[in-house]
Amino acid sequence: MQKELTKLGYKTKYGNSQWHDTGVLGIIKNEKYKGDVLQGKTFTVDPISKRRLDNYGEEDQFYIKIIMSLLLVKKYLKRRKQY
Repeated sequence: MQKELTKLGYKTKYGNSQWHDTGVLGIIKNEKYKGDVLQGKTFTVDPISKRRLDNYGEEDQFYIKIIMSLLLVKKYLKRRKQY
């Protein structure tokens, strides 16, 4: 995949044209790129001071898998407009 991205001329988030396996793995593992949602990454310690901390298991986290991809939704909406 990294060779294909380099060959097509896509740039990394740092502006490099050369892709490495760590950059591709970062995209594949990131739930945002997959269209999923991870809730509870941070939690509020004190609501008055609004102090927030990263959640390393102190509070519950919820992973929501979005099964329908955005491309399918766009295709569906485009077809609906034709009728």
